[in-house]
Amino acid sequence: MKRIANIITITFGLLVPIQVCLLPSLACVNKSSFVYTVNDDFCNAAKSGATKATAFMQTRFFAQAIQKILSAAADGNEHCIAFGKDKHDSVIISTMVSGQINAVKLPETEGKFTDIHNHPQNSPPSSGDFYDFVAGAIKNPAFDIRYIVTNNGKAVYALLITRLKNAVAFTALYPKQYKVKGYQPGFPEKMQEEYYDIIQLLKGWHKKTATEAAEMALAYMLNHYNAGVALLKMDANGEFKAINTTKNITKGSNPFMVTICP
Repeated sequence: MKRIANIITITFGLLVPIQVCLLPSLACVNKSSFVYTVNDDFCNAAKSGATKATAFMQTRFFAQAIQKILSAAADGNEHCIAFGKDKHDSVIISTMVSGQINAVKLPETEGKFTDIHNHPQNSPPSSGDFYDFVAGAIKNPAFDIRYIVTNNGKAVYALLITRLKNAVAFTALYPKQYKVKGYQPGFPEKMQEEYYDIIQLLKGWHKKTATEAAEMALAYMLNHYNAGVALLKMDANGEFKAINTTKNITKGSNPFMVTICP
């Protein structure tokens, strides 16, 4: 990304000029400022944030919250708890907010820096999670990590802001669609079709499970379109690592490859 005055060049997977307003305090960028380049060092961009996500996950505050959420999750709905810090840098835990099977109102708290919610269907983060997360980070840049735990407790994910300006510009170029035929709210229709086509390909030719395919597909979309957000997953050692899905067009019907960042 390169900035000259208020003109910003940000990498995306498409060569589409557009006018984009960044953070409220910044001016709109020039319509011709978008160009395509290869996404740079994805794993390095996610490394420090993954370490930060792991460190907070190991605290008693996180343990208390995840236990409370998974206990409540028996009702089949989503539940969310937010974390913030007061003026003395002490951690604040919000009250738990309960929602529906595929949605929950995200709580706010003083000095919010992260939150956690469950997925009743044991699914990875969705494109809707991504958009809501970025919207929160735009309002409050300190909010740079969102945790998602599956109801069966077998997987804990995190969405991580790696470049906020890229995330802001991506969501302006590809705004969240609330009525996409046949899909949950999230990516615009053509992009959502690409997302689900990748999932089906991964389940078919690549023989991935539904969960693996959804993880890989979202990671690919975020990386390929340089969305400024990484998908992390907790490994067997209790550490968060970024999922990096890439595509090699020379490999025919099996073009996708996933690597776990160190």
